[in-house]
Amino acid sequence: SDSIWFSNVSYVNPAQASKGDLISYNITHPNKDYGVLELPYISSSSNYTKMVVNGLDLPVDGSLIMPVKNCNIGFIRYDGLGTTYDRDYNSSFWSCASNTVRLNYTDLTTGSSTFYIVDATVATNCSEGNVTLWFNIRDEDYPTVPLDAVAEVELNYWYPATPFYVRNFTLEYSGNSTYGICLSNNLTTLNADLYIKYTTDNGFTHRYILANNTLNVADVQNISIYNFNTTTGISDLKITTRKNADYKFYPEIIGKLQRRYTAEGVWRTVQMDKSGDFGLLFYNIREENIDYRLIFTDMQNNILKTTETIKFSCTSAICELTVLLDPYSATAASSAIIAILSYDNDTQMLTMDWVDELAGTRTVHMTATQGTVTGVNYLCNMTQTGAAGTMDCNLTGRSGVVEVTVTGSGVYLKEYIDIITGKIGNLIGKSEGAFWAVMIMITCIMFGVFSPVGAIITMFIGLLLTYLLGIFTPLTTSFIVIAAVAGIAIGFKVRN
Repeated sequence: SDSIWFSNVSYVNPAQASKGDLISYNITHPNKDYGVLELPYISSSSNYTKMVVNGLDLPVDGSLIMPVKNCNIGFIRYDGLGTTYDRDYNSSFWSCASNTVRLNYTDLTTGSSTFYIVDATVATNCSEGNVTLWFNIRDEDYPTVPLDAVAEVELNYWYPATPFYVRNFTLEYSGNSTYGICLSNNLTTLNADLYIKYTTDNGFTHRYILANNTLNVADVQNISIYNFNTTTGISDLKITTRKNADYKFYPEIIGKLQRRYTAEGVWRTVQMDKSGDFGLLFYNIREENIDYRLIFTDMQNNILKTTETIKFSCTSAICELTVLLDPYSATAASSAIIAILSYDNDTQMLTMDWVDELAGTRTVHMTATQGTVTGVNYLCNMTQTGAAGTMDCNLTGRSGVVEVTVTGSGVYLKEYIDIITGKIGNLIGKSEGAFWAVMIMITCIMFGVFSPVGAIITMFIGLLLTYLLGIFTPLTTSFIVIAAVAGIAIGFKVRN
């Protein structure tokens, strides 16, 4: 299998130097074209050496860390009295192209130096003993059953001593259900962000993400990742992550979908995704019968939110959710807002009562909107700040469906209210409504006896009256139509 190869190479170069001499070294490393040069502080009690890198003086009381492709390094000796000697960059130079170079002066009098070159590259044919991470693809419905998958792996990794220099490593696996990532040097430790995109023949394309992970052959990681072996009976789940403070999209969030295996008493992370610029996370789920929960973390592995056990029931082919998150804070207390919506048919007032569980200061926003042919009409747009509150929205004179949205710290609520225009039927009881329905049917029959046209006109008038009386139901509508037809039939019979 493929591996990441690290080699440590040491060069010891003794040199005799007197005051004023320029000491230069020529060291190259094959097959490297870019690296990071790190030069530490150098000094001596009686005199000291100043380094010059590509024409730039290295401060005596500091250090230099810079990315380089080729570097010319000279060492200038000082006599301690401020005398500076000439530099010479052409007679000899140090050409370096490695990941990290450390220079430690051990004896300034003799100019003896030790150089450590740590190189990072990609190699193949690593031994199993150098594996640092195994990942195994399993069937989500039957976790012990392996699934062959095509896996694409991207690794952004860095040596612990040089976190500012990140390198990229990619590879592709196929034809198996278990794959490994290796380090050829058993003593080498890496930090890495790991992204695995894997696809099964009969399932979907899923992802597995590890952020700021440590890779070490002394501590081999063995992870299981899951996919389906079928696409039947599976729905799509789309989650949009937003920030609590301003409702903007929340990128760089890792969402872990965990599934409950009740017989085993365990939760397993079966799918993962990372949000982009539009805060989108995407999963494949089974509706109604499976218990899930969601865990949201940032790229530093801080948990931002863990949901309770949830089940999904989608009204269309896609389940859609919006999740509001706060950035991680080590001192923040976890609390949520309880919000309750109610609507009074008599006063036509929409009321939203809310309270913070920990009596903290929160900001809550409520909007009531209604779609029109020209766009969205905002009926109410309110904001409150505090530990609790009540918002009232007057919907007098409105009819149809109103969409109500409540957002705030730890809460996202959306409901649809169907507002019906006031009718006379609101003021009469069921018995009186039934009486008027019978009168309308008798009238239709009587008009039908004398005139078919009159019966039809009376039928439409009767239907309108039942609507205004609030008794416009399929049953009353059917009886009125039947009464009109019966009146017409009786009229024809009498005349013939």
